[in-house]
Amino acid sequence: MSVATERRAGTVILAAPIAGRVRLHPPKTLCGELEVFEGGETFADIDGSALIEAPARGFVVRAHVIDGALVAEGTPIATFSLKA
Repeated sequence: MSVATERRAGTVILAAPIAGRVRLHPPKTLCGELEVFEGGETFADIDGSALIEAPARGFVVRAHVIDGALVAEGTPIATFSLKA
């Protein structure tokens, strides 16, 4: 699932597009202590099929679920901070 957004800074909540088991992914590269994701990089998936991608370059401020949790459609997965 691609998340379209016009926001260039601030936070957005990434939610589950379908019900299932969530698997969190690490970023491709580490940036100091923060796990910085590039825009379009997969942050998580639901049952290995529905991808949740970072809407823009940024990092996770708060994870709302743990890896392997069962979620319903629309469940918040994480609060994501967009880098200006």
